[in-house]
Amino acid sequence: MGRVEKGSVGFTFYGSVECAQDLLAASSIAEDCPLYVIDDDDEDYCEGTRTCFNCRFRRWLRDGFLCGRGGEKRTADNGRLPQERDGGSGHG
Repeated sequence: MGRVEKGSVGFTFYGSVECAQDLLAASSIAEDCPLYVIDDDDEDYCEGTRTCFNCRFRRWLRDGFLCGRGGEKRTADNGRLPQERDGGSGHG
């Protein structure tokens, strides 16, 4: 998985909190996001890690999540994940 689709506000991330590459990609997005806010403790899926999977503005989908606020800097890169921008092989 590990795919991002830019929306009119925020973006949709298709990936899993259980996949190390998806977690790395979501952490990279969150690091660049000026609107990131950690969610409540009962919604902390990655033990305090700054990642979109822990963001208050993340809304779960069947195959990932929808970001309703942030990710402007990330989605400006045409929806490519960090490993794709850096010449890596992507999810697999």
